[in-house]
Amino acid sequence: MSRSTHFFAAGIVAMLAATATAAHAQGVIKIGEINSYKVQPAFLEPYKKGMELAVEQINAAGGVNGKKLQLIVRDDNGNPGDAVRAAEELVSRKTKIGLYNLIVDPAWTFVRSYFLQRGFLDGLEGLTIAHMAAIYTFLKYAKARNMSWDR
Repeated sequence: MSRSTHFFAAGIVAMLAATATAAHAQGVIKIGEINSYKVQPAFLEPYKKGMELAVEQINAAGGVNGKKLQLIVRDDNGNPGDAVRAAEELVSRKTKIGLYNLIVDPAWTFVRSYFLQRGFLDGLEGLTIAHMAAIYTFLKYAKARNMSWDR
């Protein structure tokens, strides 16, 4: 992974930490992440490792406002049922889903699917798949956020 990718991932995690409504417990800020790591390992493993590295670097520098970050990662296997179960688990751990997840993650899912995975080569079908993946990502986080409000 290139140095610029590490800085990009560090920026993403820093934005997550700053914008997410984090669960504060014993000086720890928990950040939940649900994604399809087994379905798209070529694109998501570097993303996951970048987040983990950024969290390590932020914690080594003293954390955010003196609190350490804890990244809780769950794989939804590209399955909506697994995504709901993972979201329920994160909510039960008091991990909050921030607006960042509702706004940026669906857009990033579309960009990743349409441009990085070259969905544009498939024409309308590629656009439809990228669009549906973005909608799925939005609904996944909307459901998780709604479940966290119900508690």
